[in-house]
Amino acid sequence: MRNLDEQLREIHTRSEKLKKARRDRRALALGGSLSCTCLVLIVIVSLSLPSFSDAAAAQNSRYGSLILSAPYLGYVIIGVLAFLLGICVTLLCVHLARRGREAEDL
Repeated sequence: MRNLDEQLREIHTRSEKLKKARRDRRALALGGSLSCTCLVLIVIVSLSLPSFSDAAAAQNSRYGSLILSAPYLGYVIIGVLAFLLGICVTLLCVHLARRGREAEDL
């Protein structure tokens, strides 16, 4: 039979495990939702952009930068969103791998 100190320690340990599991679920849900959001934004922005041929015909090479011109700004935004999507997916995979190793240790 356990004494009171051992019972309290076990309750505290279980409570910490439940809190950690809740944090892990929230982090997983957040990572998944951010990945989906980035993917949806990439698709929406890419569908709303004009084609390269139209932009190249309208581009005047004497003025401004090619990247900062209006037709190409959307492609820069898509690149940034794709980079953010890569970060989200990488963090999600790292989190899942760490969670899998912790499950093996138990």
